[in-house]
Amino acid sequence: MGRDVGGSVVKTVRAGLIGSVWALLLASCGPSVIGRGPELDAGGRGSAQTKVLTVAVNKEPFTIQGFTQGGASSGRGNTEANFVHNQLVVQDYADSLQAQLALEVPSIESGSWRINPDASMDMTWKLRPGERWHDGAEFTSVDLLFTLAVYKDRDLPHTYSQLTRLMETASAPDPLTFEVHWSRVDPRSTQGLGLSPLPRHLLEDLYRAGDKDAFANSSRFTDDFIGLGPYRLVRWERGSHMEYARFDGYFEGRPPLDGLIVRYVPDPNAMVANALAGTVDVILPPSLDLDAALTLKRQWEGSGNTVHIGSLSAFLYLEIQHRPDLARPARGFTDRLVRQAFFHATDRQSLTEVMTDGTSPIADSWLRPGTELRREVEPAIPQYPYDPRRAQELLAQAGWLRNAEGALVHEQTGDRFTADLWTNTKVIVAGDRQASIITDRWKTTGADFGIHQIPAPLANDREYGSKYPTASITRIPVDNFLDRLDSRFVAAPANDWGGRNKMGYVNPRVDQLLDRYALAVEPRDQAAVTRDLVQESLGDAGFIPLYWEAHPVVMLAGVLAKIEPNNAGWNAFEWDKQ
Repeated sequence: MGRDVGGSVVKTVRAGLIGSVWALLLASCGPSVIGRGPELDAGGRGSAQTKVLTVAVNKEPFTIQGFTQGGASSGRGNTEANFVHNQLVVQDYADSLQAQLALEVPSIESGSWRINPDASMDMTWKLRPGERWHDGAEFTSVDLLFTLAVYKDRDLPHTYSQLTRLMETASAPDPLTFEVHWSRVDPRSTQGLGLSPLPRHLLEDLYRAGDKDAFANSSRFTDDFIGLGPYRLVRWERGSHMEYARFDGYFEGRPPLDGLIVRYVPDPNAMVANALAGTVDVILPPSLDLDAALTLKRQWEGSGNTVHIGSLSAFLYLEIQHRPDLARPARGFTDRLVRQAFFHATDRQSLTEVMTDGTSPIADSWLRPGTELRREVEPAIPQYPYDPRRAQELLAQAGWLRNAEGALVHEQTGDRFTADLWTNTKVIVAGDRQASIITDRWKTTGADFGIHQIPAPLANDREYGSKYPTASITRIPVDNFLDRLDSRFVAAPANDWGGRNKMGYVNPRVDQLLDRYALAVEPRDQAAVTRDLVQESLGDAGFIPLYWEAHPVVMLAGVLAKIEPNNAGWNAFEWDKQ
């Protein structure tokens, strides 16, 4: 594949500086196309002669892409970044990868992804011709060489540092070809994580100067951002809004809108007021709470305005305490039968009806509804319908019986089943309310359950948060979940309680399957190992999934866009309005 096997990425970049490819790129840099933004009226909206979409969100980012404020977004830190920047590939609302800057998603079938006998791998990215930065400069593979060099720099930590460390070497045999050699197989490699393009022609001199703080705090990551998206940044008023203008040189063609305005409205009441007044066209998730959205939906019925509620790639679940030295009561949730019993005693449908007005589907695993992987694996997912009678039968098999007073006691020790469900109200919305719904059902077994709210000063204490005695309500994005089942990541004193497996869950079979999953690059292989994973971990009732997090998308009549809560903005180029 023409990869550089003898040096670092930085060396490859330096070699590129004196090569013919470099000269070709310098010659191809076009003139600036920066111009004025869309014409706005006195209210900050598009004038009658312009077509401007106003979008509201509740949080303002620190950067569009960059390292300021102590971290890096790598171009994927906020939904509105999709307006001004593109990636090699992008995830759609069904979590499927769609080629964006790349001609195609690398695959083994096409030969652009090769697994080597030593378990390393090589990947070739082909770029679309004619892609340009907002200042007119051509986007080429040398930009990606520079990008990888920057993101491999350990003085500039970012979200995907673990992945970029696996990218050992890279080369750019021609302006539209970028090749990467990985030290080992990683199925996430086709997502292009850690390769969010940086404009080499604007940033290289500053980076080579060696002042990492100056580089990380460059305005090129904020007010002077130059990207590859359908719209370009014109103005950023901190605490208020961003203005974007159409980029006529966009490689997909002329975007439908003259411009976009993103307004930052942290107060949900003000957000609703803006929607009712028609001063915003779209409210993107997760800006509006469900109660406000449902009220808005009722008020708008028949108006043509829409409130669409869908699930995000995050779900709530119960982390179970698996460490025998911490788990209470003894012979309680450390017993598989007991875990299965309380799984059946968890009324997840009532939980989602109370918490989301029934708009969120219950969760039976970490596999989000609507995805291809979910459809492939669904028949294999063990099911635990709400069934108090079955719960009592399983508890009896585990030695827990109800006495004459109806209390659940262990037949051998005589101990009562007394425990607390923990909730972190700083992290879990209405966590005490959710805990009440769960424990009310659990008490019907005869168990004596209380609720423990983690004190605010201890909300982020890793050790305290790992030492719950029975179970704890937790929220997690899907992409981060599987590590929670890996015994090699158990939170313990040795890692300062920083391990991602706070449950202390240990299952050698699951560990083996996670290793297989890490090497499963073909969709059929991923589906096969995922089937085994859900059967083993959920058959073991290693955790108890509750329901999917749901968020509303609000759109005024006349907005022409397909916007789903999950990965909203991935198709921003297509958005239009009448």
